[in-house]
Amino acid sequence: MKVSKHHYAVELAKLGSRVYFFEPPDLKAGTKNLVYEIEEGVHLVKYIPLARGKRFIGKHIFRHLQKVQMEKIIKVLKYKPDVVWCFDDGTYDDLRIFGAAIRIFHPVDHNLSRETPACTYTVDVVFSTSYRILEYMKARNKPGKVIQHGLNTAFEQFAKKQKLLLSNAVKSNRLFNLQVGFFGSLFKESLDRKKIIHLVQAFPFVTFSFWGTYEPSQNNLGGMTDAEVSGFIQQLDAGANVRLNGPRKANELVQEIENIDLFINIEFEYSARWDNGNPHKILEYLATGKPIFSTPVLMYADTDLLFVHAGEDVVADFKSLLNNWEKWNAKGAQEMRVDFALNNTYSKQIERIEECITAL
Repeated sequence: MKVSKHHYAVELAKLGSRVYFFEPPDLKAGTKNLVYEIEEGVHLVKYIPLARGKRFIGKHIFRHLQKVQMEKIIKVLKYKPDVVWCFDDGTYDDLRIFGAAIRIFHPVDHNLSRETPACTYTVDVVFSTSYRILEYMKARNKPGKVIQHGLNTAFEQFAKKQKLLLSNAVKSNRLFNLQVGFFGSLFKESLDRKKIIHLVQAFPFVTFSFWGTYEPSQNNLGGMTDAEVSGFIQQLDAGANVRLNGPRKANELVQEIENIDLFINIEFEYSARWDNGNPHKILEYLATGKPIFSTPVLMYADTDLLFVHAGEDVVADFKSLLNNWEKWNAKGAQEMRVDFALNNTYSKQIERIEECITAL
């Protein structure tokens, strides 16, 4: 599954940049074919780490070995980087080892320790998708800015189609046709599983369709795999009104959600790994224009883009949304959601980042 850094790499290549995407160091990477072109203008770099065991050899020796290795790799690439753009808070302690004129740190998820990573002290600017992440991921003397998640190409095209349909409609006449959708891994630590089950069982006449990992073999993003999670997935799978569709690529997903009436995001306000500050799927939900039933999301707190469920009675709040369906499904409300999504494509985020760097 492609995540933010992959989409930024592809978008930069479209703009004419030569992009080298460094995979995490891998002991199985091999010594041949160090660089692979995976898309036009995007080259994947794989390498065996020279520096290992920072706890045992000490951070200074570790950093020196990383620097020596990066100098060798850059010689192989034959291009000295102008910009190093790091999304990883743990692999590199010092981003100066790449020799780039501009150094960016761009964390989009929390780290478990909630500690400021070493690399942030060696960069020019820090970007993140949430104020809560930025407040401890950024060194105090470094400039930082919140940049919303980016909308990928598949959902951008879907949103443009929705915008055209809405512009030609006098009003939204679509009734609630009993179809609810959810994107994301069912192993995600922050899901409020009890509320999701409660909702599914309280509305047996509504079909709940889930897209995302629900089997361990599909899971490459981590999360919880204990008995509680297994029981939750088994309960969903046994539900007559539940459809577990598994993971999909974005271009496949947009073809399967045409008939979904509304989307749900039900998470704890805070957990070890997530804080519901800004789940990426919310932007994809918005691209559809459809109503969104969600627990509070920090980055949308001052908007009317979501129907916010902030209490304990998830069933009563869901009924409230359905009882006010004309309001939440109105043409103007859908257009507002689609416009927000289209204002946050990866190309627009790159423009914002460029403006910020120019102003440094």
